[in-house]
Amino acid sequence: MGLPCLYQNEKKNRILYSQKREIVEVSWNPTWEPEELQNTCVSFKQSLKNYEEQITAQNFSQPAPDEHLSDLQKQGFSATQEGNTYQPYNVDLQNKISFDIQPTNPQADITATGHWEYWITAIDLMKYQEKDTLSSPDDTMLPEMYTDTVACIYNVDGKCNGMLTPEGLNILQKAFDRAKRRGLHDYVQPPPISFASELVGLITRKDTSASKHTNKKIKDSFARLLSSHITAAFQKWALATKEEMAFPLDYDPKFSHYWSEHPRDKVFGANTNAFSSRFSGFSICHPIYDKNTMLLATRHAIYSAAVNTEETATFMLLPSWNKIMTTNPYASLCRKYPHMCKFLGTFPLDQLQYAKVPFWNNIFGTTYKYHFPNTPGNCRSLPYGTLRAGSASMLTTKTGFK
Repeated sequence: MGLPCLYQNEKKNRILYSQKREIVEVSWNPTWEPEELQNTCVSFKQSLKNYEEQITAQNFSQPAPDEHLSDLQKQGFSATQEGNTYQPYNVDLQNKISFDIQPTNPQADITATGHWEYWITAIDLMKYQEKDTLSSPDDTMLPEMYTDTVACIYNVDGKCNGMLTPEGLNILQKAFDRAKRRGLHDYVQPPPISFASELVGLITRKDTSASKHTNKKIKDSFARLLSSHITAAFQKWALATKEEMAFPLDYDPKFSHYWSEHPRDKVFGANTNAFSSRFSGFSICHPIYDKNTMLLATRHAIYSAAVNTEETATFMLLPSWNKIMTTNPYASLCRKYPHMCKFLGTFPLDQLQYAKVPFWNNIFGTTYKYHFPNTPGNCRSLPYGTLRAGSASMLTTKTGFK
């Protein structure tokens, strides 16, 4: 938008005016009146009604109240100076413009509707490229682009909080409906508003969980997902029916039960807090690469196998940061109970493939799909034994077998 031309004396007067004018800040605390007070005045209810009727939303289709003023007058000048070459801009334009103080992603954001929504649409994305593949810090090679169909999750102001694959959206929709039919939504407070609103919360919780950690290996482990052929092998050959540590965005729907850390994930059929009860039956456990979390998961698996009377086998996928796993606290713990824990094997690094991540969050900063190459220590391990990763290792804790 053009700027008016001011004479030197006008500029000087404006500066002097701003310097001499005193800015006074006034603040006060709100007061609350008892409800019974409305009956003490006969006209109070009518006055209140008249006031509420006057409060209406601004109608942007109507001309602005200052439409009859020139641009200089809108800035505080009494009249347009003669000889000023500035020409007023199209006044109709101000009725069609809205200003957004938040960053906008033109690829994904929409006009605010005041509701949580999800749209399935085509988005241009950038393929991930490792920094060490660049020839120099000043490498100007353009990223490789591709178009994919995704489900964009929108909050009430039209900002895209994250994206899901259509397949991932379908899995969550079925889980949400199934949990509602089972009555699980009745125990969640505040009650779920809609499927779309819970998707926004789910994306936010995932981002919050990852942001608690500063270590890059731990952060990256939130996107280290087991491939379907690995989980299928455990289901077929180890009879695994449960996933002990998962998240609604990445759990395998072929398992009959799964556990998540956040209580609100009940709306998607999750059991919450895997450590609140014993591991039982045949299950897999694939925790994030936080040493304390992995140690607690291993200890809980051993404890559960020791006290359970039913047959119990927990297959844990844990990272192998070195070939013999001598320094890992969870590996040392397993060696103390050789009659219960077995190291079943290790996934070779060059054969370890993770599943594609079915979601993206913080989309304004990262509008690309994640692809993690096979780098040392990027896998997780399993207890009936423990399966070491990457090396990836598998460990098992067991009880009740003859």
